[in-house]
Amino acid sequence: MATILNGKLFMYDDKNVAFKYGESKKIVVAIGGLTNGLLSVYYFKNLIPYLDSKGWSTVNPILSSSYMGFGTNSLQTDANEIDSLVEFLYKNFDAERVVLLGHSTGCQDSVYYMAHGKESKRIHGVVLQAPVSDREYLKMSEPDYEKLVKWSKEQIDAGNPDKLLDQRVFGAAITAYRFYSLAAKYGDDDLFSTDFNEEELKKTLGHLTVPTLFVFGTSDQFVPPEIDKAANAERMKKTVKDSEVLIIEGALHELREDQHQSKFFGTLSSFLERRM
Repeated sequence: MATILNGKLFMYDDKNVAFKYGESKKIVVAIGGLTNGLLSVYYFKNLIPYLDSKGWSTVNPILSSSYMGFGTNSLQTDANEIDSLVEFLYKNFDAERVVLLGHSTGCQDSVYYMAHGKESKRIHGVVLQAPVSDREYLKMSEPDYEKLVKWSKEQIDAGNPDKLLDQRVFGAAITAYRFYSLAAKYGDDDLFSTDFNEEELKKTLGHLTVPTLFVFGTSDQFVPPEIDKAANAERMKKTVKDSEVLIIEGALHELREDQHQSKFFGTLSSFLERRM
């Protein structure tokens, strides 16, 4: 269904744009996952006016890694650009509160940013919707998984991290570095894998000290079916002390059903009202 959202499209650095909806100085920065771009996460078009009705503006940025750019970029590139965006929001829109909302690999961006972003102290909260393991999904879905991980590591060790794989991943050309980051244990993107022990999970998530909301769907198609999603959610909640968990029964990765979106939106609104 076609959707029209009237807002502001602005350049926050010398090459990237973002879309802002709403006039509130309390801002949710909505970051999509692999292959996502402007407003392309399925529920964003509904979430944005909903947040406006609750007194929050939404900003959806284009990063160099958006669409098919993820294959030749990194979490560090994203963090640098999110730095520019956050600085822009405070300088040009007089932001009073900024919350990061990550979807899928946007969750990696959010968690990585809180550890490495220069402006991370200006972030008041984090929402992680569908924080899943790309490593576990690729291991489940990619027939040549082991061979590709081995090849990528060899290229990195040989000083060729930017060499492209001979095949596309999620439809994109991808470097040895980015594939290894997504697919290998302890890769830079490997933040949510369910085989981490308590200490490993603490290393990836323990630095989150702002209020954090984890959101999981029990029918997320990117999670191996044998994974106990409720138990995994509780492990993350235990690791991040100031956190809450929402588990949505039957929800897919992008919350495509109205009732699942409503559950998320209501919980998110309550979280923002109570904690921000």
